[in-house]
Amino acid sequence: MADYIVEIVNETVEFDFVSGPGPVGPQGAQGAQGATGAQGATGPQGSTGAQGSQGATGAQGAQGAQGATGPQGSTGAQGAQGATGAQGATGSQGAQGAQGSQGSTGAQGATGAQGSTGAQGAQGAQGAQGSTGATGPAKLVQESNTSVTVSNTTTETNLFSFSQTAVANTCSYRIRAGGTIVQNSGAAVTYTWRFKIGATTVLATDAISYSTDSRTVRWVADIVVNMVGSKTSQVTTATLFGSGPRATTWFTNTLAVTGASASTEDMSSAKTVALTAQMGTASANANIVLTTFTVEEITE
Repeated sequence: MADYIVEIVNETVEFDFVSGPGPVGPQGAQGAQGATGAQGATGPQGSTGAQGSQGATGAQGAQGAQGATGPQGSTGAQGAQGATGAQGATGSQGAQGAQGSQGSTGAQGATGAQGSTGAQGAQGAQGAQGSTGATGPAKLVQESNTSVTVSNTTTETNLFSFSQTAVANTCSYRIRAGGTIVQNSGAAVTYTWRFKIGATTVLATDAISYSTDSRTVRWVADIVVNMVGSKTSQVTTATLFGSGPRATTWFTNTLAVTGASASTEDMSSAKTVALTAQMGTASANANIVLTTFTVEEITE
């Protein structure tokens, strides 16, 4: 812009131009557009300066050629995702509520009346008989060491007698008895032994004759009673041994008699069991003596 000085002289206005820029010449022809150079790297942005006062608006210059658009800057890397925070602790479980009390049991109803018993059915056929079990151990049921003497009589007299209690099951009995005979009567004397169960004389010997002798004779009886599958059926076997006149304890048999017989006494009730002796001649110098006997029960 030109600076002007205005001076008024004698009311004539004169303009005196102080030197300044000359007038604008005609616009020259537009030169050819040069090649667009490569866009330089964008420098770092400087800090923004303080804003100055607004100057006067100048004349608008010609519009310059539009520069080429520079390449788009690369997108910055995405920041890493932050770590997941730790899970908070589980809260404590609340206390369990108290259990309600059980209701009382109702009263039991009355028992109904019992129905009448039905008629008994017919009895089934009897099953086959099982095999015989092993024989059980022997049990001593009677014994005696008390001497019994039969002398100077012809009456049948008990050498031993005992009451056999009722048996619960079938079983067997073994009886052993022994003693002596003295015969100094001067003549032969006969002796008879009998074995009895209840009212039955099961076995009896013949009248056995002994001649007179000043020494002692010994005798032994071995008797077995076997219940044959029933308490009302018995078979008895017996052996009687006798010696000749001997003074020693051991003797040589001069007599051996045996016997066997069946009986049908009911052993489910108590029975008297006895061994008797009977002399054929009454003499004070002749006798028969029982010195011992034992009874063993053998359970089947």
